[in-house]
Amino acid sequence: MALLLTTVFFVIMVLSLVFGVRWLRKSEILTNFASKVFLWIALVVSGVLYLFKVLTLIPQTEGPIRDAYSTFLKYYDQLYTLLNIRLFGIGSKSTVTLLSLLKLILLIWGVFFLGGIIRRILRRKILAKTKLDFGVQHAVSTVSSYIFVFIGIIIVIQTSGLDFGAITVIAGAVGVGVGFGLQGIANNFISGLIILIERPIKVGDRIEVNEIDGNVDKIGARATTVITNDNIAYIVPNSEFISGNVINWSYTDRKVRFRIPVEVSYKCNPRFIEKILLEVAKDNENVLRHPSPRVFFDGFGSSGMKFRLGVWTSKMMEKRPAFMSELYFTIWEKFKEHKIEVPYPQHDLHFKSGVIPHREATLDDEGIDGPLWDTHNNEKD
Repeated sequence: MALLLTTVFFVIMVLSLVFGVRWLRKSEILTNFASKVFLWIALVVSGVLYLFKVLTLIPQTEGPIRDAYSTFLKYYDQLYTLLNIRLFGIGSKSTVTLLSLLKLILLIWGVFFLGGIIRRILRRKILAKTKLDFGVQHAVSTVSSYIFVFIGIIIVIQTSGLDFGAITVIAGAVGVGVGFGLQGIANNFISGLIILIERPIKVGDRIEVNEIDGNVDKIGARATTVITNDNIAYIVPNSEFISGNVINWSYTDRKVRFRIPVEVSYKCNPRFIEKILLEVAKDNENVLRHPSPRVFFDGFGSSGMKFRLGVWTSKMMEKRPAFMSELYFTIWEKFKEHKIEVPYPQHDLHFKSGVIPHREATLDDEGIDGPLWDTHNNEKD
């Protein structure tokens, strides 16, 4: 009866917590994030208290529940004895059992799991409310999670009861293995840390690397994901960004200048061409007014005069081919409207009069078996 009352009380308490937290969130007393944290902590604490209370009440009950609990304890003791069998030793002080190995694995997994939670909380709940750039938010949250995981693993190893001196020897052996067999992975990991600290590229940047043109989607421990305009994801090793040449279109800000080369006939007025090209830039909504567009007279070509239209934009960085195509279409329509001729390559050929000396080939010439043409008249017999 006491066990039943305890269970009913636990259910009522859990329901009260859930509805109470919802009311606090709707009343804006707690934020969405704070309400979730408070609810999870309350549920975990309540569950632990309920479990301890049940374990103290079960031995006092009669019937099948007590028998089942006694059977459970019997098998639990057998399983505990089995898990505590010695597997091997590390040094002179440490003994590794299956149970200690499972605990170590679970604790290390827990450290990585908590590190991921910390990274998401920092990026989505804390840093998202600041004025920091999104790439900076990603870098800060990722480096913070790495530091947490590093410190957590050290604490787990030190509190696991293993001989730390022996572990140092093993770590040295692993370091030698890394130096020879895992050199590439270690290089990419260190390069990833350098990228996150120095930030030559950030999440959201428009870059070009190894003929790959796209946006940085994710900077991981080993590689960086770049998404192209065709929605193709390229997994680029981090070392490529440190040792290779990288073009970052948005390193300082999102404003970039595009240069559109144009060539017109010598019959046109250069100032009129400048006016038309500036009108094309002015009519395009994606062209910034400041800095203002400019037209450059690049010189005289073999077929016509060469111009270059320079326009600034902050919206079309990721759509450069479409942006330039749009401008070229407008330029062509303007040229057609004003009957401006676009030149094509032309060549002038000059022929000099005179007689070209020649001689008739003979049979003595090398490689000739007979006359080159019929010397007989074409008269019928």
